[in-house]
Amino acid sequence: MSKKFIASVLVSILFLSSCGKAAVPEVKTETPKKSVTTEVVKSDYFTERVKLVAKIAPSKETTVSAQAAGVIKTLNAAIGKNVKKGDILATLDFSTTASNVNLNNASNAYSNTLTTYGLTVESTQKDLENARIALENARTSKSNTYASTEKQLQLAQTQLDNILIQKNNTEKTTAISIDLATKSRDQAKLALANFEKTSAESLKSLQTKRTGLYSSARVSLDSALTSLDSALTQADLILGVTDQNRNANDGYETYLSAKNPALKTAAEDNFHAARFAYDTVLSRKDFSTPGMIDTQIPTIIELANATNLLYDSLVSVLDNSIVSSSFPQTTLDGLKATVNAKQSGVIQIQSTLVGLKNSMDDLANTISSTETTIMTTRTSLETGLSIAETSLQNAIAGTTSSLDGVSGTETLTRTQLENTITTVKSSRDSVDSAVKIAEAQYESTKAKLQSQLTGVKSQLDASKGQKDIAAIQVENGLIRAPFDGVILTKTVDLGALVNPGSPVFTIGDDSNLIIRTDVNPDIVGSLKIGQTVSVAKDTKMFTGTISLLAPGSDVTTRMFRMEAVFQDIPGSKEVFHIGDFADMFITRTTSDTKSITIPFSALISDGQGGFIVYTVGSGNIATKKAVKIGAQNESRVEILDGLSEGDKVVISGALNLQDGDGVVEN
Repeated sequence: MSKKFIASVLVSILFLSSCGKAAVPEVKTETPKKSVTTEVVKSDYFTERVKLVAKIAPSKETTVSAQAAGVIKTLNAAIGKNVKKGDILATLDFSTTASNVNLNNASNAYSNTLTTYGLTVESTQKDLENARIALENARTSKSNTYASTEKQLQLAQTQLDNILIQKNNTEKTTAISIDLATKSRDQAKLALANFEKTSAESLKSLQTKRTGLYSSARVSLDSALTSLDSALTQADLILGVTDQNRNANDGYETYLSAKNPALKTAAEDNFHAARFAYDTVLSRKDFSTPGMIDTQIPTIIELANATNLLYDSLVSVLDNSIVSSSFPQTTLDGLKATVNAKQSGVIQIQSTLVGLKNSMDDLANTISSTETTIMTTRTSLETGLSIAETSLQNAIAGTTSSLDGVSGTETLTRTQLENTITTVKSSRDSVDSAVKIAEAQYESTKAKLQSQLTGVKSQLDASKGQKDIAAIQVENGLIRAPFDGVILTKTVDLGALVNPGSPVFTIGDDSNLIIRTDVNPDIVGSLKIGQTVSVAKDTKMFTGTISLLAPGSDVTTRMFRMEAVFQDIPGSKEVFHIGDFADMFITRTTSDTKSITIPFSALISDGQGGFIVYTVGSGNIATKKAVKIGAQNESRVEILDGLSEGDKVVISGALNLQDGDGVVEN
């Protein structure tokens, strides 16, 4: 007689015996319903909120430089001061430079030439009887020539004195430049040496940690295989699948899954699958190297998964078994307890192996990241050392060039002084001769005066042009604001010597503020121009729009520059100022596919490494469901298995619930 037939007869007998008993009325006590808050489950793209540190910057900024060489005489703008376009920010002192001397000389020359021109015009308007006046003018011209040539001599001597002062200052400043460049080079060498030492120690520590982790892994894997073998043997004892244990369950096999025989067949199939997986793992077992351990951990995890599936089917078999005098309830409860204990062990193995694999992966990623960081930092420090070496050589070369230039200027100025002396002598001899000629050539005075008038007019035009050029040079000594804005930096102090192109101020346009930050490569791919961001300072929050995403990363930091503009420009200017730091928040999608998410408050630990939730169905009855979780953000968790769209999940009050409790929704 087959076991299935016996099971059917026993089920029929139990059914008939239950029908013959008189019904006993039950006294029902209504249990108060528990108050909960629910949420309807739906699918959506999983997002996370990224927090970045940003800096407030002007929409436009530029460097204001000197247009001429000189000494800073006045500074009219301080850092943080608002200025208007054309405001004079600083002035240069030309009292010791050629520019001021040129303007004074040009003005004197123009004045003298204008006087001479007036005298010459007056002389041409007089007739021959006034020739005496022409002679007196010649004598006056002689006096003026002596006076002007005296000024020329003084000017040439002053120029030579200024060159000697400049030479002395150049020698001092170049020595300081070389000293600073040498210190920068030495600091760069020390930084590189210290980095090499610390990076070697870091790598050594990580490798030691890796060796210890793999030693622990070998012990854990051997222990896991032993436990899984024991679990498979226990399952075989219950099901009686293999020849070795086929008769182990003869005393109760007829009652196993008697309510649904197909469940036992499924359990036997799961046993064969798990046993095959175990035999395969055992035949390939080799934990001799880290590489072999990395290869075999996933297959052992799959074996644990198959074993857990087997025990799920064993639970179903026992739940669908019937009891009898030959298979009492105590025996069935004992088998269930054994299965539950073994399955808990299998679940613990799964958790341990997954945690072990994650630890190995994390350590491998840490080692790789550390090596990359070391390589990048080493390159940066070596580049810094190379730049410092180049700066030192440039400082030495610049010193030689500057001293050579000043020495050449000194030689040229000395030559100019000697030439001026020769010219002065020639000029004085010339006016002496002119007076004699004026006395001797009374009759030709008129013609000569007319000729002189033309020559003096040309001199007047030339001296006026020289005066205008000198005035332009003096105007260059006024450093003005190029546009309305605020002073961001000041690089000079009163009395500082500047050259054409030397930076003096940095000015920024504060009419519109921008938010500037750097983002890493993992985030930049999910951002786009026009995307909305949130910017916070203290307790105030503003909305902005991404206006710039750099197409490439910084060669040193590997970060991408990002800028955003405020949507509320007047409001933002009341809270933020140039140079402020602020928190920027960006919401980005982390998955290309939709998934189910629930609040963290809905999750309850099952005490065995898993999680459960409560759903509310028809009749407002709470039902406990096991779920498998995935990715998480600051407030929600992804559900991979256990819930469907449309389910109503309890998000508040779940800790006080039991399976089957009646609830009332808030």
